[in-house]
Amino acid sequence: MTIAINKKNPLGIREQIKRQIRLYIDSGEMGAGESLPSARDMAALLQVNRNTVSQAYRELSQEGHLEVVRGSGTYVREGRPERRLKGLAPVFDGALRKAIRLGYTAEETAEYFQSRLAALGSTRGRRVLVVECSREAIDDISETLARELEVEAEGAVIQELERDPEAALELLEGKDLVVCGMNHVEELKRAVPVCDVEVLAVMLKPHMRVVNELLRLPKGSTVGFTCASQRGTENLQIPFGGGSTLTKIWAGYDNTRGLRKMIDQCDVVFATNYVYDRVRKMVGRKKRVIQVSINVDADNIELIREHLAWRDAGLSKGTRKGGQDG
Repeated sequence: MTIAINKKNPLGIREQIKRQIRLYIDSGEMGAGESLPSARDMAALLQVNRNTVSQAYRELSQEGHLEVVRGSGTYVREGRPERRLKGLAPVFDGALRKAIRLGYTAEETAEYFQSRLAALGSTRGRRVLVVECSREAIDDISETLARELEVEAEGAVIQELERDPEAALELLEGKDLVVCGMNHVEELKRAVPVCDVEVLAVMLKPHMRVVNELLRLPKGSTVGFTCASQRGTENLQIPFGGGSTLTKIWAGYDNTRGLRKMIDQCDVVFATNYVYDRVRKMVGRKKRVIQVSINVDADNIELIREHLAWRDAGLSKGTRKGGQDG
């Protein structure tokens, strides 16, 4: 098995590793029970971080392609459903043979193919509209996308789009993609029922350390949650709203009266990184305030990269037009 890493490829290194391993499996070149190099050996061979390879192996295992046996190794999973990709081999082989007949070497053809994919899939300069319920969240997501994908990101607060749908349509002009908080996709669809720009739903995720902090609290504790807006705070109920022995109160930073009442009633306050410093100052030293760092994780970044990368080639998958999420 030979894995090639192309730094010009719009897909990240982890995704390149995953896709090439899947191709070996789906094409039948690797059979059930066949072993893969260890993550350490693969990383050394590719000259990449070992954790990147380990994560690729874990994700392929979760997807049903591989089986990781502790103390033994990583193997192609037995009994996995087959994908009919063998038919693509003659298509690519035929194209390569034709290129060689025209006088191009296999290396030249491969280089051109990779360069062509990179050109089709470049995310630099793409225009993205970020939709969330607070300016703080929008700025955070926009900065992340600009840093990781080199896109031009503009933000819109969902409440403003709801109040002025015509302004929303103006904001959508010239955009390549709308990145919308998962909890606001239906609201965006109602505000802009006819949307010609692809909408991709993403979820801001808290660090698992914070979830474990919550689980360690004594039974019967009263816990408060706050984010920049009441709407955003209520969305925290997705990761933190599960049943427990704790009493939970939700109040946004923009809900001054509710926030002060919550602080008075709570034993512990969880505040997102958008408002932590301000809430910490309000609470003082009388109570514990735990910072909740929420962000667009690597999986969401790769998803956005993929949708932007293949947009011009018409290969974006798993999404629909008309304001529907991916």
